[in-house]
Amino acid sequence: MLADLVDGGGVLLVDQPLYVAGRPSTPDFEQLVLSANRYGKVPAGKRLVTSHAAGRKLEIRLEDAIIGTDVVRRAVPVPQRVSRYHPVAVLFRDRSERHEISKPVVSRAVRLVHALVVEAERRGHEVGLAPDPVPYGGYSSGRRWSGTNDGHITVTIGGHAQAVRVIEVGMPSRRHWEQQNYLGRGSYSASNTGTGVLRFELTGYGGREGRTCRWADGKRTTLEDKLPDVLAEIETRAAEDAHRARQRQEAEAEAQRRLERAQRREAQKRLEKHRAEVLHDQVKRWERAARTRAYVAAMRTEIETRAAALDTGNGGGEVARAWEWLAWAEQHVDDIDPLTQPLALPAEVPGQ
Repeated sequence: MLADLVDGGGVLLVDQPLYVAGRPSTPDFEQLVLSANRYGKVPAGKRLVTSHAAGRKLEIRLEDAIIGTDVVRRAVPVPQRVSRYHPVAVLFRDRSERHEISKPVVSRAVRLVHALVVEAERRGHEVGLAPDPVPYGGYSSGRRWSGTNDGHITVTIGGHAQAVRVIEVGMPSRRHWEQQNYLGRGSYSASNTGTGVLRFELTGYGGREGRTCRWADGKRTTLEDKLPDVLAEIETRAAEDAHRARQRQEAEAEAQRRLERAQRREAQKRLEKHRAEVLHDQVKRWERAARTRAYVAAMRTEIETRAAALDTGNGGGEVARAWEWLAWAEQHVDDIDPLTQPLALPAEVPGQ
């Protein structure tokens, strides 16, 4: 089935297995995909990606490989003798409180670290000793360094750091041993439970897309032989991290664009609402002005009638006060009538 997907390309939906008595009801396609990616069973420049779909379905897609992950394994020279160690190798050697190796293998471990960081630096990468964890919440009582979480050395490519842990199989970390033996019984160096087998591993979560994250001495090959694989995996992970960073930036940029579009829509809605309110207010003012203007016209007629009556002997003080009231009323009508004022489309909501 996976062969059909690889040959034809596209998307494949398969059932996720139900485990009965610890046994899957159908093939574990996620593990098959990991194995296919790990052992190069996909076309060059491609990779298989899985995602969970509705209805206990697993979607398998054949996608272009991440740019920069087609790393060519290049030799990492390991000198038999070192006259002058790289500063990072020296720091690794001297920070014995972080060691997870016994005294007999320290020299070889330092030489391997030296070979790895020298070659990484020659390729343009940054190398350094794994830093102490940032105190949690700014307090000095934050999380302490651990080999599992922080590793011993770091290789940084394009701003993306990968931490490498150096351990001897069977040997506990010095920090852990000292916690268990805080009463001072014996010494870490004397309590050698190591097997002499050195292992490099990348910290963080396990192997990505099924790839290995641990390399150790074996029956046929030594760790020296596997240093090209270590550095190649570091370079691959850096390319993946850069890809994920770009994806996050693109997602954040798209989210920002959606937010801005939503804000513009909301602003337009508020503006439309404000314009409608202005219009309705103008209608009310116009209707009130029209009624008031009719009354003011009737006032004028009445005042003129009363003014004419002055010739028959009626008092003029009352009419004078009426003319004063009429003048104010006519001005007031002009003030409240929107048609006597400039007419323009409101461009913005006041106060925003």
